[in-house]
Amino acid sequence: MADPTRRAIIESLGRGGEQPVGALADSLGQSVAMVSRHLAVLRATALVQERRSGRHRLYRLDAAPLQDLYDWAALFAGFWTERMANLRRHLEAKGGT
Repeated sequence: MADPTRRAIIESLGRGGEQPVGALADSLGQSVAMVSRHLAVLRATALVQERRSGRHRLYRLDAAPLQDLYDWAALFAGFWTERMANLRRHLEAKGGT
């Protein structure tokens, strides 16, 4: 998830549904070889599934593994809420807002 190209692939598959690698590459402005390498990583993490249709390979998002990431990130929601509240209080004390 740290790689911006992989995030873009996940977003594209999430919005557009199942797609061939060529369509993904075109939409991202990347080479088919580069997108294929990223898809291999995403398949290894079970975020993307591949289906063959004739000579084509179609890719689709499996968002279920993202639930673990969402649950983990939610642990920090309180931290950021508190930090932003502290910043707001500081700025108000300084007359910034």
